Amino acid sequence: MLKEQLDNQEVEKYPLTSYQNDVWTEQCLYKNKPIYNIGGYVDIKGNINYLSFQKAVQKLIGDNDSLRIRIQEHDGKAFQKVLKKIEYKVPFYDFSSKEYSEKFSLEWMQEEFLKPFDFNSNDNLFEIMLIKVDENRYFNFFRVHHIISDGWGHSIIVRELVSNYNEIDNSQNYIEKHSYLEFIRDNKSYRESDKYLKDREFWKDKFKCIPQNIFVRNIKSNKLVFSNRESVTIKRNTYNQIMEYCTKEKCSVFHFFLGVLGTYFSRVSNSKEVVIGVPILNRTKASHKQIVGHFANVIPLKIEVSKEKSFLELMNEIKMELKACYRHQKLSFGEIYTSISKDRDQKLFDITLSYENHNYAAAFNGTKTDIRTLSHRHERNALAVFIREFDEDKDVEINFDYAIDAFEKFIPIENVVTNIKHLVESIIKDSDKNINDIEIINEEEKHRLLVEFNDTKADYPRNKTINELFEKHAEKTPDDIAVVYEDKKMSYKELNERANSLARALREKGVGKDVIVGMLVERSVNMIVGIMGILKAGGAYMPIDPDYPEDRIEYTL
Repeated sequence: MLKEQLDNQEVEKYPLTSYQNDVWTEQCLYKNKPIYNIGGYVDIKGNINYLSFQKAVQKLIGDNDSLRIRIQEHDGKAFQKVLKKIEYKVPFYDFSSKEYSEKFSLEWMQEEFLKPFDFNSNDNLFEIMLIKVDENRYFNFFRVHHIISDGWGHSIIVRELVSNYNEIDNSQNYIEKHSYLEFIRDNKSYRESDKYLKDREFWKDKFKCIPQNIFVRNIKSNKLVFSNRESVTIKRNTYNQIMEYCTKEKCSVFHFFLGVLGTYFSRVSNSKEVVIGVPILNRTKASHKQIVGHFANVIPLKIEVSKEKSFLELMNEIKMELKACYRHQKLSFGEIYTSISKDRDQKLFDITLSYENHNYAAAFNGTKTDIRTLSHRHERNALAVFIREFDEDKDVEINFDYAIDAFEKFIPIENVVTNIKHLVESIIKDSDKNINDIEIINEEEKHRLLVEFNDTKADYPRNKTINELFEKHAEKTPDDIAVVYEDKKMSYKELNERANSLARALREKGVGKDVIVGMLVERSVNMIVGIMGILKAGGAYMPIDPDYPEDRIEYTL
């Protein structure tokens, strides 16, 4: 890739906005990791003129000062500079000669998307490329660091790039742009105002008590996690039914899906309160909606779910609660967090819901386009849900980006996705039902749980205990493998000998009939030794997850 030529004349230093500072702080915990990469690609069906595309990108950069931002650090504090000019050479890749050019291009883009940005290199914090897939198909690839743009800003980038391309192709005039520096100054004024102090008090009062998270995890603030993506499509006719229902009840689609997630996770976790992180545009002025830059914030929304409420009642309560929280949306999440908790490892929420109704309705001259997002695969929250309605005539895609460690001990993500889709359909049919009466699993899943999983009929000798059956099998096939975990194996003979040894030790400690023994142990071969040893001693075992918070473990014991 050719290096960009940078103009050495820079404007004065500017502080990071409070929202940028949240991003910077977390990015510093994960140096050289793509946790804040955003973007995707535009699938262009038609021909593209590279020279016109190059000019369109150059104008895009010239019109949007956030794309010319450089983040620097001095004495432990970050600040930003805005370069007056960047000469950017758009990288062009021709993969049309590859045997499976589309598959190759998609895999190549995903790999490219996972590359982190280097803040120390004084290089761009964005990447725009053009990829030729075949004679009449191109991918316009974007990779942008979240510190200089957000999801809304990304939609502006796409629209403006298309508009610039078409204007150049048609020799039309350009339109004047607003500057991101306006927002930097606005944020500085806000942080020096009385409103800032009132907002801190609001959030401090709102979360005097922090509800228990839905997912039990033991993740330190600087531990890197890995995530995957599961997706589901809501057919346009079903989505239109949701919109009609919401219009009738004077609520929004966003209120509806917040209610769906609140209902589902309250039911499966038996929790009366569910906190969901809500990303917001935070573009409070009309001019803000025309500017590329990082404006977005996240606010914690506490949803109180009562089994006696109807879904409609819950949705209206969410509407009122969200309205109250919006009045205090300017306080960045980092500042909300520090006003509530001093513990960096305590999370306010572990589920987020983002409703993205961004306008991507634009096409390069003579082409048809589709927008696709990519995942950085390091989602910190247990679950991040994205509802993406990019075209009013097409089906709606819902992405579930889930942390792998969180779902190892929860319901399989495939079941969660299927059940939430079923819950949506159930609510549309009857929203007046009490929340406790709404079906959250479909008939197929219900049959599997109630019939197939319970079909445990087997012919065992009725006069033998499990210990006797196990010992007989160990005597018959001592060298057969009894337990496998990761790279460790244990034979029936070894398992039996170790279980007997443990049983003797437990009996000496008083374990016998009607004695319950707590097992605080990670998943391992030793866990099976422990179970068999307790049973052989005559006791009963009670497994305790070591990832539980200490107070929950103490309460259990």
